[in-house]
Amino acid sequence: MYEKQAILLEAIDSYGEVYRAKSISMRRFLAALMLLLLIALILTSLPTPAQARSCYPSRGHEICLERIQRSAKYHWQYKVKATVDGQAQPLTQYNCRDRLKTPLEGANKGVPIQFSAEGVGDRICKLVNR
Repeated sequence: MYEKQAILLEAIDSYGEVYRAKSISMRRFLAALMLLLLIALILTSLPTPAQARSCYPSRGHEICLERIQRSAKYHWQYKVKATVDGQAQPLTQYNCRDRLKTPLEGANKGVPIQFSAEGVGDRICKLVNR
């Protein structure tokens, strides 16, 4: 009789071991799955820089705004890198308050110029002041 009880206890112990082994592997699998889901959630929620160019036609030309950077100190000033008909234009600072543009590169560097009503400056000021 004792032999049968010992065999029965061994079977229960071995079954318990198998069950515990499955339980631990299932816990590891669920932990790895939760970690992957957390990483995927973090990666999809991070803001990404805008890659699309803002292009529009103006007086028979295609003007594309490649990069717009707002000044942290003067919220009405924007630095813009643009292309007109595929040709890169110098980096220019636009002042929406005084309606002035100041090239930061090229021959006219640092010389403020009044920008026109239908040009890049007007478009930027309308775009950002919505």
